[in-house]
Amino acid sequence: MVLLSTHKTHWSIMPEQVATSPSLLLRIRNSNDHDAWSVFQEIYLPLIRSFCVHWGLQETDADDVVQEVLVAVSRSIHSFDYQPGRGRFRSWLGTVTANEIKSWLSNVKSRRRSESTAIDDLMTRHYSEMDWAVMFSEHIFQAACQRVQSNCEPETWHCFQATWFERKAAADVAKEMAIPVHSVYVNKSRVLQRLEKEVRLLADDLPWDFASSSSQVEWE
Repeated sequence: MVLLSTHKTHWSIMPEQVATSPSLLLRIRNSNDHDAWSVFQEIYLPLIRSFCVHWGLQETDADDVVQEVLVAVSRSIHSFDYQPGRGRFRSWLGTVTANEIKSWLSNVKSRRRSESTAIDDLMTRHYSEMDWAVMFSEHIFQAACQRVQSNCEPETWHCFQATWFERKAAADVAKEMAIPVHSVYVNKSRVLQRLEKEVRLLADDLPWDFASSSSQVEWE
C-alpha cells in the first residue's frame, strides 16, 4: 500500500505484472500459453456471443458460432497484422465473427428447411462495424473495470465510481468519505490510469480517451 498523503487516503492496486506484461493478443499467438487463452475466452466469449444474439441468432445457435470463431481466431491470429493502439484487432475480430455467422447460417440452411425464410433473412443482414465497435468498446471497458476493481481497495474504487460513473462532485465525495478533496482526485486519476493499462493489455485499443481523462485532473 502506498500512502498518498498524511490523511487516511489509500491507494492500493495489487502489484500484478499486468502493466508490463505482453499484450494478451501477442500471448495467444502461442498456442501453448493456456493461461492467455483462458483469459481470452473469459473476456471475449461473452462479447462474441452477445453479438451473435444481436445479429438475430438463438442463444443455443450463438454458442455454436462462438466455438467456430474461437477456432478461426486460433487458426488466423498468427497472420494478424499486429498494430497496437489502432483498433486493428477490434475490426479484425468483428470481421471474423461476422464471417463465421454467415458461414454457419449457410451450413445449417439445408438442414433446417422449415426455418429457411428466417435463415435467409439473417443471411442478408449486413455487418454493422459501428454496432460491433460500440459493443466491443463497452464490453472491454466493463471487463477492465471488473479486473481493476478486484485489485483495488474499496475506498479507492469508490472515489472513481462516485466521480466518474455517478458524476458526483469531488467535494461531495470527499465530505461523504471524510477525506481531503485532493485525495479523491488522486484516486480517480490513478484508477483511470490503471484502466488504460488494462484495456491496452486486453485489446491494444482505447475505446475512450483514457489518457486525457486521467491526466486532466482538477486540483483544489
